[in-house]
Amino acid sequence: MGITGTHEGMLMVRLVDLSERKYTDAEILERVRKMLPRLENFKFEQINMEAAMMGGAAAPVEIKLFGKDLEVLREIGDSVVKRISDVEGLRDLTHSLAQGKPEYQFALDRERASRLGLAVASVASTIQTATQGTVVSRYRDGSDEVNIRVILAKQYRDSLEEIRKTPLMSPAGKIIFLDQIADWQRGEGPIQITRENQMRKISVTANISGRDLGSVMRDIRSRLGDMEKQLPSGYFLEYGGSYEQMIDAFKVLAAALALAILLVYMVMASQFENFLHPFVIMFTIPLAIIGVIFGLLVSGKPVSLPALIGVIILAGIAVNNGIVMIDYINQLIRRGLDKREAVIKGAVTRLRPVLLTALTTILGMLPMAVSGGSGSEFRSPMAVAVVGGLTATTLLTLFIIPIVYSIFNRISFKDFRP
Repeated sequence: MGITGTHEGMLMVRLVDLSERKYTDAEILERVRKMLPRLENFKFEQINMEAAMMGGAAAPVEIKLFGKDLEVLREIGDSVVKRISDVEGLRDLTHSLAQGKPEYQFALDRERASRLGLAVASVASTIQTATQGTVVSRYRDGSDEVNIRVILAKQYRDSLEEIRKTPLMSPAGKIIFLDQIADWQRGEGPIQITRENQMRKISVTANISGRDLGSVMRDIRSRLGDMEKQLPSGYFLEYGGSYEQMIDAFKVLAAALALAILLVYMVMASQFENFLHPFVIMFTIPLAIIGVIFGLLVSGKPVSLPALIGVIILAGIAVNNGIVMIDYINQLIRRGLDKREAVIKGAVTRLRPVLLTALTTILGMLPMAVSGGSGSEFRSPMAVAVVGGLTATTLLTLFIIPIVYSIFNRISFKDFRP
């Protein structure tokens, strides 16, 4: 149990290993969410502490609002929450200024304070010292160092009436009490004022249940499209949270995939000493993508970073089937066999080696694709992508690659009789 302030409490729960429980993290959160009481002026929020402590986003959905005035940002935040509240799958929707910290707010009568010779900074400093204390010195005992803090005794600061009687010393040496130059009211102040790139920021955050992040963010962006254009001058919004991290990671992985394809092509071009045949073999990669999409749909897993890593792995594995087939066809042609016969014989003869080679990899990845336990959230989508992609490219390569090879080499099978 942790407490971040008198207005807020935090309960941290560490879950046992996934293999020792029936429900996933998301399912447990959903069950807890339904059990929480609905209390007026209370707000319950679930946070992924592991992600937050690792420097990631504490909430999957985060909409960052930037501007100068906190009250304007609060109004914009309320409007954003209202616009997206009906998006299916959103849970714990709120913004960082939705519920502030209860406080007593003193409004200084500047004209009266000025007549008495009291500066605003001096009054603020006195209140700070009286209620929270001021470090005036430090005491050292060997290697230990202790702050010496000056603060009013507890009986003089534990109630509003006592704080209002806080004495202030004017330059003329006259004692003036706080309530003589300030009015007060109950209110709410921001729990914290955050800045990003030197601009004030508030965050609209939400968790997700029952849907993938990409589809939820598409719905949110469609609802906020018009609002982005109508924001006051100097105010704007950005999308953060897990979505921002996902987009950044997708860009990196897309570049990695392009580099992997280029390197694979260069290696094959040097092996075949030909630029056309490696290009034909590269057609196995789009065939693998078909299998990846089908595998993710069947398994119910969303397109995620682990799945994209599996696609990068496929860029190096999927071409193996094409290499085996095209290399054998070229050998037959060099031996003097007719090109049409070489294509047919190469496809038929290499059927068994291609299937066995792919089958060993598929069976090796299958346990990882269906496994549970700790870390399966990462391993399983990656393995599903590899298994689905390799299965599709193996089956389709046997038909598509000979056809593509024949087209690029202008081999006609019209009126051909084997």
